[in-house]
Amino acid sequence: MKLINKIILFATLFFLLSVTFSCKDEQESSVATTSIATIYPTQVMEGSILQITGAGLDRALRVVFPGGVSAEYVESKGNQMLLVKVPSGVSSDEGALVLVTPSGEVSSRQTLRKAAPELNYFIPAEEVETYKELSIIGTDFLLAQALCIGDGDKQIVIEAMDFQRKSNTEIKVKLPANTPLGDAVSISALFPNNSSVSLGSIAIVQGEGGGHWVESEQVIYDGEPKDIGSWDNLMIPKERFANAKENDVIRVYIDQTGDSPQGALKSPTGNWDGLTDELGCFEITSNNIAAGYYDCVISTSQVLEKLLSYGVVVSGQNYTVTKVSLFTSLWVDDNAGGESTDPITEHTIMLNDFEPSGDHNSGWDHSWTDSEATQFIVDDKGNTYMYLASDLSGDSWVINCNHVDRGTVNNIENYEIKLDIKIDEGASGFSSAAMQFVIADNWCWVGENFFPESTNGEWVTIRFDAANWLSGELAIGQITCGLFGKGIPAGISIDNFRLDPK
Repeated sequence: MKLINKIILFATLFFLLSVTFSCKDEQESSVATTSIATIYPTQVMEGSILQITGAGLDRALRVVFPGGVSAEYVESKGNQMLLVKVPSGVSSDEGALVLVTPSGEVSSRQTLRKAAPELNYFIPAEEVETYKELSIIGTDFLLAQALCIGDGDKQIVIEAMDFQRKSNTEIKVKLPANTPLGDAVSISALFPNNSSVSLGSIAIVQGEGGGHWVESEQVIYDGEPKDIGSWDNLMIPKERFANAKENDVIRVYIDQTGDSPQGALKSPTGNWDGLTDELGCFEITSNNIAAGYYDCVISTSQVLEKLLSYGVVVSGQNYTVTKVSLFTSLWVDDNAGGESTDPITEHTIMLNDFEPSGDHNSGWDHSWTDSEATQFIVDDKGNTYMYLASDLSGDSWVINCNHVDRGTVNNIENYEIKLDIKIDEGASGFSSAAMQFVIADNWCWVGENFFPESTNGEWVTIRFDAANWLSGELAIGQITCGLFGKGIPAGISIDNFRLDPK
């Protein structure tokens, strides 16, 4: 009996000790289950979002930043991620992030601090031309969401996705054609929570981009024929005159004229006076009727200002408008398109073409692209190319997925990325398309001014330095190579997406 009691006593003691140690282990384990693996970014601003990854993060009661301030808002994404809205008062001195849990505090191994964006200098230092690159060198640019160049109505905004480069110490952009000009054009950066930081000012002058001017007809109205009748009107919005200059010509194509037809070009403000006294009402002559159109010259800066501010109303009596065009000169950047195409050589690495290559070609493997928008045309030399027959307004693949093995390229920074294009005469809006290359799954952002505004109806080669995005050994193999973008008008032909040695 005594032996049985001893056995029971030992069993009871063992159970109690087991429970005690297991409870201690469980407490220690519960503390250990909350851990911080990474925080991003490590420089923050009030209102920006901090991402925390780790384990057991759903147990966090508070998130404490350097400076002792706690987050006002925390969103849990399960036990492995927290999204935290950064509060005001974060210290500029680096420190650990602390999670307060029911079992104690957990600190991050990484440190973070409040960002203090600041300009050091510009490259070039004092003056930059449009179409050229501007580098902004400074500190804490990582969170920059956009650049604002200029002030008021003349301000342009370049979004971060259009930057050629963004790092913590540099923002690089290519200044578009519509960049405000002046001796001291202000530049500021936009950050989360719509905060703006001034980065000083620089002289910006009109550049020529190493290119040439071409005469171009831009169609600004091509809808249903409009019967003017007796002083009816056709409104053309100001956006259609974005490329207009003094001495450009507005051409109104006409048909079905009646007795004593009259034309009028009016400004849609106040009492709708003519753009000039002469344009308020004028005779449509027999020569106009025979030619099928009448012309009006943008004769002064005052007329141009009205068009840019308000657009124009086409009016009059006893005729029908079939089309309206703006005849203007456009700049074609030779760095983005010359007067002829570059040759295909034995050193060319063809990424996407529209002829068969082995058992494959881009013409029939075009599954990510709008099939109704693209046509594949064979010219009189037997060459196949792609033609965009309708606009691609949203994010779209233009070229994709030629799965022919292209091997490996050594020293890719010594190559140029090339594309042959032809823009129909009269087509417009191409320089505003936002584009990027995809090279073996590397996304190489260019943005606007990827295409020239016009090629005067001729095939040209556009060229880009691969070193802007790529270096070293590039294994292409059968990985996706293509062209991706948005806002691409109809009327462009594309061929021979390739790499060529510089």
